[in-house]
Amino acid sequence: QGRMKRVFLDEGVPRQIAGPLQDVAFTVSSVALEKWTRIGDGELLRRLEGAFDVLVTNDRKMYAQQNLVGRTLAIIALPTNRKAVVMERAADIVDPPRRIAAGQHVVIEADGRRIVQEHGAATLAEMPRVQPLDRP
Repeated sequence: QGRMKRVFLDEGVPRQIAGPLQDVAFTVSSVALEKWTRIGDGELLRRLEGAFDVLVTNDRKMYAQQNLVGRTLAIIALPTNRKAVVMERAADIVDPPRRIAAGQHVVIEADGRRIVQEHGAATLAEMPRVQPLDRP
C-alpha cells in the first residue's frame, strides 16, 4: 500500500468525520488546522496539490468550476455539511479515499450512492455499497 493517504477537510466539513478517517489509517488535516480560511478554491487546490491526496468538501460545484485535469488531488463531495447526516454516511465517506484515483471526483449522494467522475468525462462508475461503520 505504501504511505498513508493524506486527506484534507475543507471549510464547512464537520470535523467529527476526521475520527472515522483516522480510524481507517488516513492522515487528516483541515482548513482550521492549516489556518487557511477565506482562500478561494483555485488557491486551495494549488496549496493541496502534492501535499495531500484527497480533498473532502461539501462544495458540490468545485468539480465543474475548477480544472482538475493533470492534478494528483482527488475530490470527494459530500451531500451536505450537516454533522448528523455526514456522520450517518461515515462509511460512505471513509471508503472512497481507498479506491479513488488521482484527478477523480466522487460525489456522495444523500442516499449513499457514490458517483465517480473524471474531469471532462461523464459518470465513470458507481462505487459499490458499503456496510455502516460500527461506532459508539
